[in-house]
Amino acid sequence: MRQIVLMYHDVYEANTSESGFDTPGARHYKISKDTFVGHIKAITQFCETKGRSKDDIILTFDDGGISFYTIIAPILEEYGWRGIFFISTKHIGTKGFMTFEQIVDLYKRGHIIGSHSHHHRVLTEMSLEEVGRELKQSADILSAILGERVSTISIPNGCYSKGILDLVVNEGLTTIYTSKPTTKEQAYKCANLIGRYSIAYNTTATDVMHIIKQPSLRARMEMKYNILQLVKLVLGSNYSKLKMKVRKHLIK
Repeated sequence: MRQIVLMYHDVYEANTSESGFDTPGARHYKISKDTFVGHIKAITQFCETKGRSKDDIILTFDDGGISFYTIIAPILEEYGWRGIFFISTKHIGTKGFMTFEQIVDLYKRGHIIGSHSHHHRVLTEMSLEEVGRELKQSADILSAILGERVSTISIPNGCYSKGILDLVVNEGLTTIYTSKPTTKEQAYKCANLIGRYSIAYNTTATDVMHIIKQPSLRARMEMKYNILQLVKLVLGSNYSKLKMKVRKHLIK
């Protein structure tokens, strides 16, 4: 079984505004605490029943919302998991986001801390000079917090180019998580690009287990992703605008 990486964002108790970014795009990926517990229980049971190592399924979390500390980490630890938490450093200590101290505590408890850029902007909509500053600022802040150089990054919105990858690698970030739904790792210079399967507001525990158990489903998800990349090339910035309009109707 190839390693499967799941991409989560925030988890909420009562409403989606509790943690992280509060936009239609962000709300699309937020799930309730009960739903998250159901996911972790199902994944844990699968590993125990099938004799799978927890290293076969990797759980990542984007943005840096306070739920990483208050909800997600305690649940993961209860079931014997550790997560990879990606932090948008500009928002550290602001409303809905973790503090410096909480990030350090997660790190000491065995979780991995990685960069999610500084401002959480779409990198392909910035100049390469801006991207370089964005990556350096984020990596420098996190490295100072942790006391050692970070080497892991999640690309915001999954958008990158060869030029951006060059800047990522030059910053010493050599484990690069993307939004492409695939189990196939791709080498780029001294780095590895690792795909992830996105968890959305309506993803059930059954859906998660289908992703884990069914290679044919994962292949279809990758094909759909590749088609969408072609659509993005054709529509350009209009693609993002159209996507946001749709999500505003789906997520209130």
